[in-house]
Formats: sequence, structure tokens, C-alpha cells
Amino acid sequence: MGEREIEDTLKRLGQLTQEEAWIGYAQILKTTHRVDEKLNKIDDKVDEAIAMERETTIVAQQTANTVLQIQRSCSPNFSVVICEYSNTVVGNQLRDNLRRWLSPPDPSTNHNIAHSVQQKGTTTWFMEGSIFGNWRSTGSLLWIHGKRTFL
Repeated sequence: MGEREIEDTLKRLGQLTQEEAWIGYAQILKTTHRVDEKLNKIDDKVDEAIAMERETTIVAQQTANTVLQIQRSCSPNFSVVICEYSNTVVGNQLRDNLRRWLSPPDPSTNHNIAHSVQQKGTTTWFMEGSIFGNWRSTGSLLWIHGKRTFL
């Protein structure tokens, strides 16, 4: 290779390096633009949330003011009755929820579900087999082990 060819190659290499740098800058600019768009969307959502919070605060304050006005316009005994009634309702609901949660499960529910999906002829192979017949005649313990399969 001659000196001129080396200079041309180096010059071309410099141009390619510069083009590659411009492409990198363009990609960075494109990514920055996308990030900026997403940040703008987030800002919009935050602004919407702040506006909703303000509206909620206003409605809550208006509701509190209305309750105060009602309490002031009613006799003192009436507001006490309302408070006692609401406490009783909440207490009863809590008690009912706890009883439901603590109560034992109803086995008939699972039995009815299993019975409704049982297919005709299920367990025939077992009931008519020799293992079950021997067990019935001796009255001893029968241990059945295996996975339940669904057809």
C-alpha cells in the first residue's frame, strides 16, 4: 500500500468515526425524547391525582359540614341515638363476619359439588374388584393410596 492509500484510508476512517458518533448522538436524542414524553405523561397523571385529591377533600369537608349542620339542628338525644345505632350495626356486622370466618366448613357443600360432577361408572372397577370384596368380608382397615385423576 502506498502513502496516499494510507492517508485516504485514515481519512475515510475518520469520516466513518464521525458518522458513527452522529448516529450515537441521534439515538441518545431519540431515547431522551421518549423519556421526556413518558415523564410528561407521568406529570399529567400526577396533576390528575392532585386534582382528584382536592375534589375529594372538598367533598369530604362539605359532607362533614352537612353532618355538623344536621347534628346542630337535631336534638342532642337524636344524635346520640344515631351514633349508638351506627355502632350497633358495625358491631353486628363485625360479629357476623367473625362467626362466619370461625365456623367450620359445611362438608355437604363439597359433597354436593363432587356428586354433581361424578360420571356414571366411576369407581366400578374398585367396587367390583377383589380388594374391596376381601375388605368387606373381613371388616379390617383399608388404606387406599393414589392420585385423584380427572377424565
